[in-house]
Formats: sequence, C-alpha cells, structure tokens
Amino acid sequence: MRSAACSTWWFLCACLMLAGCNQNPYGAQSAGLPQQQQQYLAGVQQLEQRAQQLDTNNSDLHTQLADSQRQNQVLDDQIVLLQKQLADSATQLRTSQLANREMELAMKRAELAKSEADERSQTLQASMRRRGGASITANNSLQQTLPTVNAPGVSIRRDGDVVRIEIPADQLFPRGGSQLLPTAATVLDQVANIIAVQYPKQIVVIEGHTSSEPLLDKRFVTQHALSAAQATTIFEQLSQRNRLPANQLRIMGQGAAHPLVSNATTAGLAKNRRLELVVYPDRFSN
Repeated sequence: MRSAACSTWWFLCACLMLAGCNQNPYGAQSAGLPQQQQQYLAGVQQLEQRAQQLDTNNSDLHTQLADSQRQNQVLDDQIVLLQKQLADSATQLRTSQLANREMELAMKRAELAKSEADERSQTLQASMRRRGGASITANNSLQQTLPTVNAPGVSIRRDGDVVRIEIPADQLFPRGGSQLLPTAATVLDQVANIIAVQYPKQIVVIEGHTSSEPLLDKRFVTQHALSAAQATTIFEQLSQRNRLPANQLRIMGQGAAHPLVSNATTAGLAKNRRLELVVYPDRFSN
C-alpha cells in the first residue's frame, strides 16, 4: 500500500512539471500560482496525507496479524497438549481394563482351585468314614481328654469326630519355603510322641495351609503346590525320624482355601500359615 501511494505521488509531480510549474509548489509562493496549479498542489497534499494514513493502517494490520499468529500458536500448543492428554487417558483406560480382566481371571482361578480342594477334602473324608459301604463310628480314643503339648503356638482341638493338631508354619519353615528350620525337629518330636501314644492306630492326614500373600519361592507356582510340599516334608520327618508308620499318614495341600481368620493383617496371615495333623477315627491297616 505504501508503494502505491508513492507511485501516485511521483505521477502527480510529473504532471505538474509538464504543466509548466517552474516555481516551488510549497511555502508562501503557492499563493501566487495559477488556480490550476494550486488545485494540483492541494490534490498532491491530500494524496500524501492519504498515503501516510494508509501506511499507518498497514502498520496496524501487521501488528494485528502478528498478534493473531501468536494466538494461533498458543491454540496449536493447547491442541497438542489436549491430544497428548487424550492419548494418555486412553492408554490408562486400556491398562485399567486389562488389569480388571486379569483380576477377574485370577478370582476365577482361585474359585476353581478352592472348589477342587473342597471336593478332594470331601472325597477323602467320605472315604475315611466309609469302608465297603458300611459307616464307621468314632473310636473311643478320640473321645478321651485331649493331650497337651508344650511347644509354643501348637494347639490341639476337637473338630466334630476328628482331632486337629495345629502347628504354626513359621515354627517349621522359613517364609514361603518347604525346608525345615533347625528348631522344627523339637516341635515335631512332641507331636509325633502324642500320635504314637494317644492315636497309634488312627489315620492321620497332614494338611498344609498357606495365606493369600504372594509366593516368595518361584519353584512353587500356586499356594496349593507350596502347601503340598510342606505337608510332604512333615510326612518324611514323621515317618523317617520319628518312625511313625508311613501307611498311617496321608498328605493334603489345602493352599489358601481354608483361612482361619482374615488375611487383611500381618497377624492374620501368620495365623493362616499352618500345618494341621488331623486324626480321624478310621484305623489304618498294618
């Protein structure tokens, strides 16, 4: 726009020169110029003022354009940020959905494992209570006064027609392991003596129980595998070191399917980690 005004200016000047303007068109002498030349001079002044106004307008437009470009850049940055936030939210949603599916599968597997363990337990108990279709009544030795044991944490209780000798797993094994602690023999010697004296002819099922805490030993892929391994270790100790008849003993890994208390606390987890020697009224065959 500035260049257009300059072109008009030079064109008018040329016209004035061709018209015989030999005097300065500005200043006090303009009063003595012919009327036609004064009109040309007035027109030139008007065009110069218009050119200056156009130059000012052009500068304002450039300023407004720069402001608009800055605003557009801010909006572009905001759009990029919103797109990133949207992508992050979508990723978090997919991760959450995947975690929920994995949790559902884990719960289903736990329910299935519990169902299988309950079924095995019921089958074993039924087989112990029946022999050849005939019901077996409790032996008088299970109705007598329960013996006592001096080992800390070990308890003996009657549960229906069976007697349960409960031993904290932490007294026998390191956390999450199946190798006996050096002090475990003292506890098992007392338990083996009770069985040999009080229940010499009864079937004894060694039940391994765990808590729901994560497995520490990667050799065991499930809680049932860990509990079965611990029960097997007790079986070997009682049958080899303590000389209890091997055919008197049975093994069952219950895993975390039968907690005594809630697993929500550290004390609850420790309480549920246990070995139970369950004395049945059945007599075993020599």
